[in-house]
Amino acid sequence: MKYIQFIFILLILLGCNEKKNRVDKIITDNTIKSGKLISIEKTLIDTMIFKKVSIIPLETNDESLFQEINRISISNGRIYIFDNKLDKICIFDEKGKYINQIHKVGQGPEEYIAIWDFCLDKKNNEIIVLCDRPYKIMRFYLDGTFIKQTAFSNLYNEISISSDYLFCQMDKLKERDEIGCFDREFHLFYKGLSLRNRVNNNCHSMGKSLVKSKKLCYTRQFDPYIYYLSKEGIEKKYKFDFGKYTLPEGLSYQEDCSKIYEICSEREYVYSITNAVESDKYVIFNTNLGICLYEKEKNKLSGYKLLQNQSLNRGSNVFYPNEGDGNSIITSFEPISLSYYSENTIKNNPIISDLVKKVKSDDNQILIVYEFK
Repeated sequence: MKYIQFIFILLILLGCNEKKNRVDKIITDNTIKSGKLISIEKTLIDTMIFKKVSIIPLETNDESLFQEINRISISNGRIYIFDNKLDKICIFDEKGKYINQIHKVGQGPEEYIAIWDFCLDKKNNEIIVLCDRPYKIMRFYLDGTFIKQTAFSNLYNEISISSDYLFCQMDKLKERDEIGCFDREFHLFYKGLSLRNRVNNNCHSMGKSLVKSKKLCYTRQFDPYIYYLSKEGIEKKYKFDFGKYTLPEGLSYQEDCSKIYEICSEREYVYSITNAVESDKYVIFNTNLGICLYEKEKNKLSGYKLLQNQSLNRGSNVFYPNEGDGNSIITSFEPISLSYYSENTIKNNPIISDLVKKVKSDDNQILIVYEFK
């Protein structure tokens, strides 16, 4: 009998602790509703909203070579690039010269099988790496030297930081909430943003949901909001009106994700917001249809298929947030595409001519960094 009473009391205490670590209140008082998206134009010309554009070829050798960019941060004269395919983080200086890499694949005490994500802790001058198998975070100095690691039992999909608090996207198969907030030692501070019942939570979007810029922002598929995350809680900040591109009610909980993608592509419905970056004047983000730009002063939402670089006369339909400074975005392109320019274009464009001389067709991707006005 005493044993049963003990178990009963224990369950109550665990339940109280669970409630303590949940944030159900979403602050909605400050929600800003955008003007309606009327049309999606072909190109967003870079000079419209950016004051400076930098083109950075990256040194290529056996250690610095990467295949894709999954997250990138440029901070204090260094470039940090996470490649999910190779499970590595490459470190370059601001001119693209290779410095070091974090590449510790293995089963040893300071190794990992895979990397899920990373973020920069600028306050403590650390790189925080979110690992898979075993589940843990590893801390490194900014030059890539290992410091320590903290193991845990749960899977987390993304990681970012605000002040001294870490934020992770929770495992949707096991958790009731999408966001976990943790202290520096990775003790749970709170959980929040409950999973939605009438949404297919197994569908995924290209790009990042957790992005640090002016504020730490969170976005998710089938949701027109941008949320602010902080140690105080979760705030609904922006709601975007996609007009005729709005996803019809009911389509988001179809069981077949590929069918949802197909319908949205054919009928031009927006089902995802990713890579949300906020500057003083603008909010820019990727959708499954291209790029959206929100002008704060005008309360104007515009859509574009491509971001057009005037210097190189080339466009990109996706970009990467620069989480190192919060006031710029980045695109990239393969050096082999330089061979597509005509001889006359190369001769008359000093920027293209200089790149042709510097890089080889199989070198690392070339970065284009756009700084907001």
